[in-house]
Amino acid sequence: MALPKTYTTLEAIAVESKIGNNDILFLSIYRPPKQKTTSSPKYMRRVEEELNDICQWACMQRAHVVVMGDLNMDRIYD
Repeated sequence: MALPKTYTTLEAIAVESKIGNNDILFLSIYRPPKQKTTSSPKYMRRVEEELNDICQWACMQRAHVVVMGDLNMDRIYD
């Protein structure tokens, strides 16, 4: 299933599946590590907006959504 648009900070893929009587959308989200300006508030706001947009879209597609992935959001700073 194609996502509605291309994102600049996140990569995402959606796969539809039917398990029993349930239509399920599996959503995998990835943010590449070591991107420049990863600690700037503007960048983090963009990540949050894109993540919100992707999850809202997924919830509108199916009643059952499984979200997985790796956002590379280390809480330890150099």
